[in-house]
Amino acid sequence: MGIKTIAFGGDTSLGYRYFQSPKWENVLDRVKNNPTSFFCGIKPSLQNIDHLVLNLETVLSETEGEPALGKLYCGIDDPENTLKCLDFVGAKTVSLANNHAMDFGVEKLLETIVYLKSAGIEVVGAGTSRKNSLKPAVVKVNEGSERSRNVYILGALRASRRYSEYGFFAKNNKPGLAKSTAFRVDEEIKSIKLKDPKAFVVLYPHWQGKDYGEVGDIIKRYCRERIDAGADLIIGHGTHSLGSAEKYNGCWIFHSIGNFVFNSQGQFSKTGAPPLSAIIKLDFSENGMNYPRLKLLPVLVDNKLTEFNTHAVSTDTLKEMFFDTLGLSVDDLAECSFEPDWFVLLNKN
Repeated sequence: MGIKTIAFGGDTSLGYRYFQSPKWENVLDRVKNNPTSFFCGIKPSLQNIDHLVLNLETVLSETEGEPALGKLYCGIDDPENTLKCLDFVGAKTVSLANNHAMDFGVEKLLETIVYLKSAGIEVVGAGTSRKNSLKPAVVKVNEGSERSRNVYILGALRASRRYSEYGFFAKNNKPGLAKSTAFRVDEEIKSIKLKDPKAFVVLYPHWQGKDYGEVGDIIKRYCRERIDAGADLIIGHGTHSLGSAEKYNGCWIFHSIGNFVFNSQGQFSKTGAPPLSAIIKLDFSENGMNYPRLKLLPVLVDNKLTEFNTHAVSTDTLKEMFFDTLGLSVDDLAECSFEPDWFVLLNKN
């Protein structure tokens, strides 16, 4: 009966621009000639996922063009190699609402969207106008059964004022990225729920400027307010490392799930951030119109430890660190015997 599971990973980029010095020659060779090698470690854990959603934090183009005026760190990757990797892991939807998708302006953003859509990958968080940029991806689960319903995925970027000065955000008649402006996001959520009362709404926001740290009280309050507005689940990203989670009014909020495969040197040891991320899987196969069963996959993403080979966590020590960072106890989780390394989040609170 079609799609039953939807999974969300975090920040994703081959990171071509990070490896231009001679000491990174071997990594750059992989980026150019064997890009899927970065994803081989995590792929075995992605079985039994019908629809994978990622945050694609880069520009896809064969030429750079002019970078955003005054922006120090800009990202760009080869379209063919990146699309090969997205296909390799089965990505079906990507968000471009992040602080790199507009690094080279409107033209390159639109080029990126064309590449993705031509490959059959849906885009959220960016568009030809402010309204279009907030248009959700819609995934129908359990199609053809009495448990059929639509899952709506919204991408949005929360960033400092300078990103408005860079021209990153969409306007009425200007392409760009979706801004996480509270009333606009709330309007979209309420409109979805009005038109589709059975809708399950996932807000998938990106936080700029919070690298390798826990998000603050303002963002945590923002997330709770979006639940109050009708969102059913919030899965944040952008900090490059794992953050806390909470259950609020019966709905889960993951403040940051960190990276998926993000090829940079990273600053985990320097900042003391846990070298971990999470993949969140929504399983609609059992719960009908109720809240889906959530499954968590702890992922080791510190490239200095993995030698650029992201993979599921295997040691008990790292699993304990994972639970502790989320703010969950082992009693809150139960291992799935039928899916090694995944953990079911029990809805008992």
